[in-house]
Amino acid sequence: MKTDLRTALKLTFAGFVACVLTTSLLYSVFDGDEWFARSIGGIVLVFGIGALARAGRFPGFSVPLLQVAGVLVYLTSTYAPDDAKGGWLPGEATLRTLGDLADAAFTEIDTVTPPLTPSESLTFLVVAGVAAMAVVVDLLAAGLRQTALAGIPLLVLYIIPAAVLPDGVHGALFLLPALGYLLLLITDSRERLLRWGVAVSGRADGARTRASGELGQMTRRIGVTVLSLSIVIPALAPRLSDGAFGSGGLGNDPDGGGTISTLNPLVSMRRDLVRPQDVDLMRVRTDSVNADELYLRAVTLDTFDGEEWRAGRREVRRFDTGLPKPIGLPDALATATVTTTVEALDALESDYVPMPFPATRLEIEGGWRVDPLTSNVVSHDGPKQISGSSYTVRSYDVSPQPTDVLPAIQIEPYLEPYLRLPADLPNRVKQLAERVTRGADTVLGRAIALQQWFRDPNEFAYDLRQRPGTGKDAILAFLNDRRGYCEQFASTMAVMARHLGIPARVNVGFTPGAPAADGSRIISAHDAHAWPELYLPGVGWTRFEPTPGSAQSNPDVPNWLAPQPETETPGGDEGPVEEATPDPQPTDAPGATAPPDPAAAPTSTACPPDPDVPCTELPPPPDDTDLTSSSGGGWGWLKWVLPVLLGLVLLLVPWAAREAVRRRRWALAGTAAAGGAAAEWAWAELRDSTVDLGYTWPEARTPRQTSAELVGDGKLGPRAADALAMITQYVERVRYAPSGTGAPAGPSRDDLRTAVDDVRRELGETAGRQRRLRATFLPRSLATLLGRAALRTRERAVAARRSVLRTLRLRRA
Repeated sequence: MKTDLRTALKLTFAGFVACVLTTSLLYSVFDGDEWFARSIGGIVLVFGIGALARAGRFPGFSVPLLQVAGVLVYLTSTYAPDDAKGGWLPGEATLRTLGDLADAAFTEIDTVTPPLTPSESLTFLVVAGVAAMAVVVDLLAAGLRQTALAGIPLLVLYIIPAAVLPDGVHGALFLLPALGYLLLLITDSRERLLRWGVAVSGRADGARTRASGELGQMTRRIGVTVLSLSIVIPALAPRLSDGAFGSGGLGNDPDGGGTISTLNPLVSMRRDLVRPQDVDLMRVRTDSVNADELYLRAVTLDTFDGEEWRAGRREVRRFDTGLPKPIGLPDALATATVTTTVEALDALESDYVPMPFPATRLEIEGGWRVDPLTSNVVSHDGPKQISGSSYTVRSYDVSPQPTDVLPAIQIEPYLEPYLRLPADLPNRVKQLAERVTRGADTVLGRAIALQQWFRDPNEFAYDLRQRPGTGKDAILAFLNDRRGYCEQFASTMAVMARHLGIPARVNVGFTPGAPAADGSRIISAHDAHAWPELYLPGVGWTRFEPTPGSAQSNPDVPNWLAPQPETETPGGDEGPVEEATPDPQPTDAPGATAPPDPAAAPTSTACPPDPDVPCTELPPPPDDTDLTSSSGGGWGWLKWVLPVLLGLVLLLVPWAAREAVRRRRWALAGTAAAGGAAAEWAWAELRDSTVDLGYTWPEARTPRQTSAELVGDGKLGPRAADALAMITQYVERVRYAPSGTGAPAGPSRDDLRTAVDDVRRELGETAGRQRRLRATFLPRSLATLLGRAALRTRERAVAARRSVLRTLRLRRA
């Protein structure tokens, strides 16, 4: 039956209302109104495009594609206009920016407990998710007329507040998505009910009168069922009230802790480093005698899976002011203390507290949790909690001597995770680590050798224009190009240290910043930094600094880790390399033989020619072609082509399946043993072709009744009407011929096929182009065929089971 435009628009409006009601649930998770306004804008855009496309008789399969394109433009113009062409047309740079926003949003989700005021990145994720829900609801309800399934995406959005709120969602709030879902069902129910037993033409007024009473009864039943379930389901699912972490979180304990799982915060660090204009984030005052070495550590990345460094899942605990003592730090070294006061400016938003390591006491207001394994302090109320606040940290001033480090390390169970590496770690990484540390027979000697090799200006150069990444491929590219920034230096040294048997992890935080006139230090966005932390026996976790100095930031080596006179740093490219990859040559300019001033930026042929513009003050980035060819070997276009090809393949799957069914039927109809079965094959093909075009096919009617209604409803011409009459007469003779007379003579298989094609062609002309396209690419008859196949399979399984039981009974007898 043809779905008229009026019905489709009603379903579109009902889907819009259902999505708005369900989205309002997120007010229990997020504060403010900006996220809701932008989400409603996405919903309006999706359903507006759907309504206009259906009013314009666009092909059904094109509607969700247009909606997705519209949402992408909407997100681009809202969240990444600077990277888009004209401020709205997305490109590769836009997708990278949106991907960075998504990564930052997932980090925020996994590290804070709602309710909270969402950041820009989290707002982006909410708007994108709500828009995706709207596309699916519109496709199921108004596009495919599967309103029952449209409740699934609505339920998915409901699960979000139910799963993350510490106290769960109040049962009454479940009424909102339930009412929206009920509106969808009621809107669609009338037409579906009137279709039951109604003629093909839909002109049976008596059936409409009879169905009106049934409609009211069915509506009441649906309403009572849905609204009852909306109250019963939350009561029967108490686990939905557990929060992500915190006082009511997963794995919570009497101390009010919980578990957190964070993603890679290196995305935020890079965004700070490449800001065109620097922004002050913190003002720090400290009584440390080595204030220029006082790094502020925020988050520790302790898991390397070959694709990235990330913070693993860890247990967090409440604390008053005292922090747990770092594991492995000897009492003999934990004597002198340092007091540091940090004034977080309004521009700073962070889920973690930047503070010196190792810290023993933290005085800060608000809800915070501490991870005893890493001493990371994470927010319980979102990244804006730290903005504008002041806090005081008391930490140890650990100043060991090289003689305090034991020559060998004993790996305890606590340290085993910090040695894990993927099994497919490239051999080149292992070989270089072993060559660089050749001749160093102690843990400290190997660690210093690695550090000095990375800081050697004849080996490596600092360059922020390199692509981000900490996985195996990024490490290999970094070792080949010998150019990168702190992300690559820190991650590569940590991986090499683990290969050499030294427990290692990566920290993200800030360098000490620049001194101010009043004696404080100003830490800005450009001071964001990453560095490795290695476990030294007898000392504990120790900061190393492999990143060379630059004009933008001057990371400094701890004074006691300066290279010893007897420690030599062999070159990293001595000896043969087993892999086919040639040893990279330094890209520094000729003549750079003497180590420069640490505060000066290393020069190379890849840097801008103007000596007043160092590498870290970036010119415009290379165009997309250069970036693709440098990182993907010229195959970057595949990530655009493959999804398109996959979409085309998926689009052609229903057509191919329907065509296979059609060919099989005509093949069976042409066999010598077909006889009268050829009529049934032709009739089945005519039935499915009619259903595909949007007409109904009441099974209870006789072939002659169905034929008469098709002629009138399909406005068949003389040729198609004669063809339909010929098929009908043959089917009647086969079905109603006296038994024992054999199959009556009839037209050939080719004549039947021609007749079915003539009828289908004229029915398609009457149905219109949109329904013809839907019949080609989304044939409805496939669903019926699959249902019949499933029913036959079930019947065969039941019969087989009965046969087995019968055999067993006979054997027992």
